Amino acid sequence: MSKVTGLGVDDEAFLVSSLIDRCPKVMMLRELVQNAIEAARQCPDLKQVRIGTVEVEGVRKLRIWNTGPGMDADALYRMCDLASSIGKVKGLDRNFGMGAKVASLPSNHHGVRYRSCAAGRVSEVTLGKRDGVYGRLLRPQPGRVYRPGAERLVDVADVTELAVDDGLPVDHDWTEVVLLGQEPGQDTAIDPYHGDPASKPYWLPQALYHRYFDLPADVALVVEPGLHWFKAPRRFEPLKRRATTAFAGYEAVPAGQGITIHYLHDPQHAARPQENASSEDALQASSSLIAVVWRNEMYEVQHGSPWFYEAPIFGFTFGGRHLSVLIELSDDYPLLPDMYRQFLRYEGSEQQQVRTKDFAALVREKQPGWVRSIARRTTEGRAVNAAIVNEFGSLAGRLGLDQLSEGDKAAEGEKAEGSKGKASVTAPKEKDVSATSDAFAGVRKACGVEPVLLRNPVDVRDRWLEGRAACFYPETQQLFINMGYDGLLRFQGQLHDAAAPLADKETLRQLVEDVTEGHFVRRLVRAVLFGLAKHLNSKNWQKGHIEKAISPEALSTAADDFDDLLPGALAAIRDHLASRPLDASPSPEPALPLPV
Repeated sequence: MSKVTGLGVDDEAFLVSSLIDRCPKVMMLRELVQNAIEAARQCPDLKQVRIGTVEVEGVRKLRIWNTGPGMDADALYRMCDLASSIGKVKGLDRNFGMGAKVASLPSNHHGVRYRSCAAGRVSEVTLGKRDGVYGRLLRPQPGRVYRPGAERLVDVADVTELAVDDGLPVDHDWTEVVLLGQEPGQDTAIDPYHGDPASKPYWLPQALYHRYFDLPADVALVVEPGLHWFKAPRRFEPLKRRATTAFAGYEAVPAGQGITIHYLHDPQHAARPQENASSEDALQASSSLIAVVWRNEMYEVQHGSPWFYEAPIFGFTFGGRHLSVLIELSDDYPLLPDMYRQFLRYEGSEQQQVRTKDFAALVREKQPGWVRSIARRTTEGRAVNAAIVNEFGSLAGRLGLDQLSEGDKAAEGEKAEGSKGKASVTAPKEKDVSATSDAFAGVRKACGVEPVLLRNPVDVRDRWLEGRAACFYPETQQLFINMGYDGLLRFQGQLHDAAAPLADKETLRQLVEDVTEGHFVRRLVRAVLFGLAKHLNSKNWQKGHIEKAISPEALSTAADDFDDLLPGALAAIRDHLASRPLDASPSPEPALPLPV
């Protein structure tokens, strides 16, 4: 005899509506395509999914069609209910029985039309929202004539003759979903969300590309014309299949504990500089990205500007525009997808959401040499001036930054202890930044801050530094400095005017640049060091306070105040000119060499 009475649902209509209305709209395509793939895999011969368009009352609508076991009228009716799954195994990490329905209805109040052919007969049902209620839409049985007022309304109709007239086969099983949108006149192929959110013309191939790392080898996913820029149907090839053929460099690096890190290099397209080379003859426009991969699907995808900004955290000082990283977790990695499969969560402890940043230290550590050479590209300029390095190192020592805090020591102990046991099911802890043999290793070791000077406007834009002086990445201890910052340019202009009588224009230009840049870099690095030291020297400064103190906005404000630097800068120019032999020509070597 059972010792419990099962829980029920008091307000079923509210529960249904809340589950649907809370679902992220952007999950719609994934859920529909995944259902189609799973059904097609069960087909004994032709395993195919086709995504195209169909006209409904003269308006183009998005259509997903697949082979595989069809549903008769009874199965189609049952399929419409939430938590109903036809021919699938339900589970927290498997099928929920409501993904496609729940994800489609928020953007298709006018209707989601299902047709399915089973044993030569085609049944149809349309889900939609009327008078605030989600459900199966009632309509007269197609093909029948009723006396006025005597119509018999049905929710599931036999539409075999209509399907044949539309050119659909009835000699094998299939299922079709057509998205009718929010209103009859909506073109759901180009505007699937009725403008909220807005979609680009060829949104669909890009959405597939950013979701599916791989597909079952026996299933063909075909995208028909009108959804891409080609004139003929094209088979969609996921990223994993294209990695070794469409990219200039690819390497999958085992990282232990069920983790594999995929590194891909996609250089600039020869004829289209705004695109990467892999976009040639591809369904989707290429853009480098980072994502977590689990069971061949991508989560936490970042591409374009957000990825370019985050790339240094993963060890890509430069090159984020042309380098991609996929962090693949094994199928049995202890994870749970959230209710709508938009995010992943760790199975244990607090069930934190999985983030790509959780694996940043691992991505940095496992970088192959060829990736590192691209990410740490050789920059123009000179070696770091020893006096500057010593100055920063001396300051860091005085501030106590060369010592581990008690919290850091505790964290180190946890890492050492944790490495002796088995893999954790919670978020991985960040490791120390590994020592490197690059030119800035000495700077990092000496002062904890590596200045990276940006002169290329594209690099400045990728660090979101337009109109800002600098940004600090604590994960890699790098300080990216905008050498075109307007505050620095104003400083240079005022110093040049003040020193104009002292030397010829070309000599003065180089000296002003050297002196002002030296002061500019010093001020920014010192601001970061003092900000970091607050955590060590004051219990009242927590992580959030430190982040604000060394934010790009705070650093920009500090860099703007250069009036007190002018006298010293002018004196430095006088001293340099006074120390030169009278017949000396302008030296090609700067007075204050800095990393560029």
